[in-house]
Amino acid sequence: MNTFGGRNLFGRLARALTALLLAGLLVVAPTHAQSTFGSLIGSVQDSTGAVLPGAIVHVKNLNDNSTRDTTADAGGEFQVLNLNPGTYAVTASSDGFAATTITNITLDARQQLRVDVKLQVDNAQQTVSVEADATTVNTESGTIGDTKKFNQVVQLPMNYRGGNDSPLAALVAVPGVQQDSSGNVSIGGGTSAQIQYSVDGTSTVNIRQNGALNNMNPSSELISEMKVTQFNNNAEFSQMADVTIITKSGANRFHGSAFEYLQNSAFDAKTWGFDSKAHKAYNTFGGSFSGPLRLPHVKPGTDKTFFFADYEGNRRRFTTPLVLSVPTAAMRSGNLNNVPGPAAVDPATGQAFANNQVPSNRLSAVSQSLLNNYVPLPNSGDGSNLTGNYRFQAPTPANINGYDLRIDRTLSDKQQLYGRWSWKNVDSTVTNNLLPTEVHRESNRNLILSHNYTIRPTLLNEARFGLTYYTAVVDFPISGASAVQQLGLQGLNLSDVPNVNAFPTFDFSDGTNFTPIGRDKTGTTRSQTLQFADNLTWVKGSHTMKFGVDFRRVRYTDLESFGGSNDFGAFTFNAATFSGNAFSDLLLGLPSKSYVARSGPDTKLHAYETGLYAQDEWHMTRYITFSAGLRWQALPPFVSENNNLGAFDPSNGGFILPNDGSARQEMLYTINGCPGVNASLPCAPIEKASQKGVGNGLREFYKGNFQPRLGIAYRPFGDSKTVLRAGFGIFTMTSLGQLSFNTTNINVGVVQTTANQQANGQPAFQFPNVNAPLTPQEAAGTGDFYQNVNLHFRDPQAAQWNFTVERQVTDAMGLRVSYVGMNSYRMGQTVDLNQQHASVTPNDYSKRPYPNWARILSSENAGGANYQALQTELNQRMSHGLLLQVNHTWAKNLSNAAGDAPSVFAPEVNYGVPVADRFNLRANRGNVVGTRRNRFLASAIYQLPFGRKRTFFSNMNSFGDALLGGWEISTVSMWQTGPYLTPTTSPSYDTANLNLVFRGAALRPDCIGNPIPSNRSLSNYFNINAFNPIPGAGRIGNCAVGSLVGPGTTAVAGGLSKTFPLRESLRMRFEATFTNLPNHPNFAPPAVNVSAPDSFGQITATQTAENSGNRTGQLALRLDF
Repeated sequence: MNTFGGRNLFGRLARALTALLLAGLLVVAPTHAQSTFGSLIGSVQDSTGAVLPGAIVHVKNLNDNSTRDTTADAGGEFQVLNLNPGTYAVTASSDGFAATTITNITLDARQQLRVDVKLQVDNAQQTVSVEADATTVNTESGTIGDTKKFNQVVQLPMNYRGGNDSPLAALVAVPGVQQDSSGNVSIGGGTSAQIQYSVDGTSTVNIRQNGALNNMNPSSELISEMKVTQFNNNAEFSQMADVTIITKSGANRFHGSAFEYLQNSAFDAKTWGFDSKAHKAYNTFGGSFSGPLRLPHVKPGTDKTFFFADYEGNRRRFTTPLVLSVPTAAMRSGNLNNVPGPAAVDPATGQAFANNQVPSNRLSAVSQSLLNNYVPLPNSGDGSNLTGNYRFQAPTPANINGYDLRIDRTLSDKQQLYGRWSWKNVDSTVTNNLLPTEVHRESNRNLILSHNYTIRPTLLNEARFGLTYYTAVVDFPISGASAVQQLGLQGLNLSDVPNVNAFPTFDFSDGTNFTPIGRDKTGTTRSQTLQFADNLTWVKGSHTMKFGVDFRRVRYTDLESFGGSNDFGAFTFNAATFSGNAFSDLLLGLPSKSYVARSGPDTKLHAYETGLYAQDEWHMTRYITFSAGLRWQALPPFVSENNNLGAFDPSNGGFILPNDGSARQEMLYTINGCPGVNASLPCAPIEKASQKGVGNGLREFYKGNFQPRLGIAYRPFGDSKTVLRAGFGIFTMTSLGQLSFNTTNINVGVVQTTANQQANGQPAFQFPNVNAPLTPQEAAGTGDFYQNVNLHFRDPQAAQWNFTVERQVTDAMGLRVSYVGMNSYRMGQTVDLNQQHASVTPNDYSKRPYPNWARILSSENAGGANYQALQTELNQRMSHGLLLQVNHTWAKNLSNAAGDAPSVFAPEVNYGVPVADRFNLRANRGNVVGTRRNRFLASAIYQLPFGRKRTFFSNMNSFGDALLGGWEISTVSMWQTGPYLTPTTSPSYDTANLNLVFRGAALRPDCIGNPIPSNRSLSNYFNINAFNPIPGAGRIGNCAVGSLVGPGTTAVAGGLSKTFPLRESLRMRFEATFTNLPNHPNFAPPAVNVSAPDSFGQITATQTAENSGNRTGQLALRLDF
């Protein structure tokens, strides 16, 4: 299969399919919205299999008693569309035949369920009633996905309800979903930015970060099901992957619940490496109530109006374990004995310090203030090993309060209306490593209104309106200005941020593995989505056609940030610079570079996204269904409400502003803006958007996002037990806040990176100064562009495909084997347009391509990824007390989109971190860090077969049943190979003369041997002798991205529950669930910086993602009626 070099192949194929589909469809696809309705399709036949045209089909929703009727066509086929998920009965009748009813048909959201009805000759029997088969295979489309019902979301042992409260935590039990070490989610091998999240079809995506708004989801009590699609959604859907939560409606009987979930450190095991448990006391409590509702001043009716209301609160009192590395008291006073990293020398003499001690009169007052006031002393270990020598249980309490209300109204036999309002506030405390904790105050508001209209049985329309409003306020307790004053830093201009809380960044980890310290400025961020969508479905003969339009206004506000600590400064200390040791340089007050950004006002941006789609599902024969669709997305660039965007003009080194924009004079000095202040440098023309043929978003609005979708399902044996399915589609990644944030405040930000080591080896500045004072003439050519977006940047796309064989093994069990793949192209890469070519000769900074600029970081369409996998999955619906899912995925995922040394899945934008060598991006192609080669996932709920209504002792007395009956066990068990790691070395070993330290790029070493030691241990997981920290002359290191494999994961969660029937409709359920039941230590990846040999290859912590940490217990008590 072609990899990312194959973008031309997929581009040609996409264009060909687009032309083909345009000829027949003419209309195209929405930005994100999708229906959550399901459909019942089937045929009416006699006992011989002959079809019965004109048969009457009556469909009844057993939850709310609503009904729909249709007539079988000339081929005996029928379709009933736009049905709410739920339980149904289908009755078919025809002259001369007894009516037949199939009951208890379970319809999932967005499911096309085949129900074939056979009628018997009328023999005076009024109605034949048949129990529905538990269909386990998808017979109608090429889509690959998974559905988790309410009982799975709340009963599988995932222990989220006592903790973070977000039902998205249940993704840990979904096949095809993986998390990296930071909890970022990948579905089907894609990136986190390639996933669409929604509730009831309304987007719940964080516009600023292009990820999930975890707390925008309703209480789990309201969830009917969670549907996750990995591959080959039809044209109705936008992103490559999709996570949709569908809520419940009230029914014609009253139902309710009351619950409490409890987690406590008494139920947990100790965190590996700690002598005591972290304090933890979690309580989640609340309830729900639903049923029929009679509205005042509305004519009473039966089964017309229903409600569902719930409240859920959470109180968390716990501590977060921190494992950090800090210098000893002797080291802080200048004693360099046992300081990790290269041996230090006196930069004034080039010789070792006398007695290996920095004289007290040469210790920087800034560094001493930092170490004495903000960096704690070690409290763990024997003093010989500095890795993880400071361990602390940081108190991090949190509170959650939320409620949901849903109202459903049947206006007539043809019209239904529902609305839902969700409200949730979250207050949480977050750690800052060496600095004090901070408080996050979050509010989440979500509204949806949906109207469904059956114009006639073959013509249906659904309209949706949604609002999603999110606000987060961060309260960090240290005033940035006060910290600067106490540290004694001089030369910072804080006029833009006089009252902002923050802390300057000091990073002296290079070669030492000491924990950096710093905090960017804090304040308020917002994400807002206003959305309207309409879907029209038209059944014409054997064709089911669907057309849709989606319009939305997306908006966000955020603190302006250029990275580091912005106005408060970021100071980096590297090995092989002045003294040769990063910590020694800190003591001397000699950073290798400083980064200071006057950031300007906060950002406010918005965009209007519009799209159209058309989809035709053609039932070619009774056994073949073919679908073809086309969507088109209009994704214009975001526009700033402050008019504060900027773009780089590579044709002349100029600076582009919005048509009514202006720039700060100090910023123009740094780029020698025309007419210029330094005659020895070219001046930067200051241009307006209209001059470059773009709008005020300063990026070309690409209108070519045509995305064909094809799918086929074939039942070769004429039944619903075996199906061959396949799909192909082009998908566009929706670029949101990460990309648009790149260019904000460039016109008012004064961003300067100062390399401290001059050509003669002497420093340009030393603490307390933060950089060398510059006149406007001297400042010219020092301005960073942090960060540009190419004027012709196009939205990234991916081609997806799958070929699937699916077989119903038993009445309740199905087996699926799928070959799946995805080739992503035009993915974002961050490059430095001022980078020079690798060379064996020293870097001549004056010969950079644009000498009137310093770094020019730019997002370019230069990345790609190729994912291929074999998936094998066994699914059993609840039968004989067992619900089971077992999945194995064997996968390979190659990419160059995550940079030189990725540790997480690639984000939408690698902000602020350029690749080391933009002229050799192929060198960054390697294994994706979070995609495991092998992954086995099993989830099950098993009702033990003892007690009343069970297989054994079904007639036992009440006392016996109270002891032995109603028991249930459950598990979510996962085994996977380790993540792919990338060895790194100090960027100061820059043998390619790429100016890596100044540019902030990472560097890989040379691989020269077997990285697996003969006696592998936790302190020697990788063989450091397999690497040369100094790459060969004139090039970057030859170690590949993802060339090491970290420790794997074994996470077996288990649960035990007991249900007590109190009355006929009232039951109590007690459950105890535990993650990582055997408390197996799943070790986190070891340090992989080969220029820090004291910590390289050492494992000092355990994993936390995917319930892989120490064993945690949860007790729950529920009342349901």
